[in-house]
Amino acid sequence: MLIRKPDDIVPSEITTEAVWRSRRDLILRAGVTAA
Repeated sequence: MLIRKPDDIVPSEITTEAVWRSRRDLILRAGVTAA
């Protein structure tokens, strides 16, 4: 079952920008480490 977010909700409204940035940074670091 696929869960779609409503298009009218921006990701920044769901999580704070700081959390989003730190999460993106972790994903980028994990990608670089795995490469």
